Amino acid sequence: MKPQTKRICKYVTAAALASFATGIRIADKIGLQTSTGMDFVRSFIFIALIAAWGVSVQRRIVQRQVRRHLMASAAFAVFWLVVRTIKYFFITDPNVMRYLWYCYYIPMLFVPLMALFISMSLGKSESFRLPRWTLLLYVPTALLALLVLTNDLHTLVFTFPEDELIWTDRRNGYGVGCVIVIGWIAICLIAALVRMIMKCRMPRSRRVLILPFIPLSVAFTYAILYASRIEWLMIIAGDVTVFQCVMGVAIFESCILCGLIQSNMDYDGLFYATTISARITDTNFETVNASSSALPVSREAMTEALTGARRIDRDTILKGNPIRNGYVFWNENVKELQDTLDELLMTRDELRDTGDVLKAEAEQKARLLRIAEENRLYDMIEKQTAPQISLLHGMLERIRAADDASACRELLGRIVAVGTYIKRRSNLIFIARQKGTVDAGELELCLRESAASLELCGIKNRASIRMNGQLSFKTADTIYDFFEAVTEECFGGATRLLFFAEGGDEAFRARAVIDLVSEPEGIMMLFPDTEAVRDDDGLLYLTIEKGGESQ
Repeated sequence: MKPQTKRICKYVTAAALASFATGIRIADKIGLQTSTGMDFVRSFIFIALIAAWGVSVQRRIVQRQVRRHLMASAAFAVFWLVVRTIKYFFITDPNVMRYLWYCYYIPMLFVPLMALFISMSLGKSESFRLPRWTLLLYVPTALLALLVLTNDLHTLVFTFPEDELIWTDRRNGYGVGCVIVIGWIAICLIAALVRMIMKCRMPRSRRVLILPFIPLSVAFTYAILYASRIEWLMIIAGDVTVFQCVMGVAIFESCILCGLIQSNMDYDGLFYATTISARITDTNFETVNASSSALPVSREAMTEALTGARRIDRDTILKGNPIRNGYVFWNENVKELQDTLDELLMTRDELRDTGDVLKAEAEQKARLLRIAEENRLYDMIEKQTAPQISLLHGMLERIRAADDASACRELLGRIVAVGTYIKRRSNLIFIARQKGTVDAGELELCLRESAASLELCGIKNRASIRMNGQLSFKTADTIYDFFEAVTEECFGGATRLLFFAEGGDEAFRARAVIDLVSEPEGIMMLFPDTEAVRDDDGLLYLTIEKGGESQ
């Protein structure tokens, strides 16, 4: 069964169980059934569904902070359902039941706060931690929860009739404290959704991005109608705990489905689009996923590939490896090695009768070593420019999805700028490999060519250096990488850039001035020692200072 089909089956099963549990409540309200056991079944169904959703979040969400707060939200929802079950089925003391009712507002207040923390963690690395100031957000949330729990002392949240001897949630009113509580919940939820949408970089339509607002609107509408005690609503969906828990899960799941919260659900499409010729099979060698370039192979070939490389044709070999619940197979192009082998064999045959066999073997060995060294350099270039290559892939995908010609031109300009960096960066690696050092003039040429490409992005700039002589590769690499980091930061909205570097190999300083409104988080992550200063005109001054090989 395909992953997408499995996902749909899970949603249908969850919807069927929720509908069945809702049907039990309606039957109880209209007098068709009075069994307490069925009410327990209904509570157990919803608790199991929320818990199962929390377990699925732990498997689907990769980013640690997002996963942690989503699981905390699921735990709060389960806590709410458990408290509600205890209140209605195990407690008869009205005072205890009232305090259990007050406890409802603990998850009602903390789940929106978790949603806000989730929105602040999106798009960050797995090692990201929320800033310490975010701990202050716990203060108003905890104070409001305490305000609800101590309602008997001040009745600011819930009011009760003066002639009522025992206060219950059946004849209560709402005070100014309730308005504040609901307002704080609304602020956290709306702020979380707005931050998610602002951070979303996927080419989604507005219709898809509006999806999380549907359950959010339903939840707030329900809260208003529930407070009005509408009779038909109390029969169909009078269980406020279950309804709001389901809506909370629906909000989070909607954010996952429309891409506001990144998950690993779209790995099938990513695997298909990869340029690697590979396939994933189950234990019976039936293909589960395959890339677009995967070659058809027989079951016998896959079986042999698990014990050793299997040759498909002259230039391709098949390799395999067991994984959980199946196997992965991939093709490797060995054309270059095969060509080299053929040449070696031909040369051996030609020189066998001439007495030059040893000389030819030495030449071939040197060629193999040269090929290995070239492969090592290419691997080094690929590794050191991997972020820019990934950025190029992302911009190409955005061009394919873009409808606006001006947006395409802007993306093409950025592609040229990033491509120029990759070309010049590779050139620096080759120069350093051949000579051991980099001439300051070569570094200046790199900066000027990258600066010229930025004109295509609409960024007015100037780059110059005041350095002479030979520089170590580390010094040249640091300066050029710093310039590229500033360049990529300019894509966030800057229109002017001034870059200057001075000094020598032992000690140097590089400074960039940009009219960037946002904070340079990407630069600070790559260069933690960067000094960032913003003047009264809003210009941002970024400076790094290092000293030769000792730094």
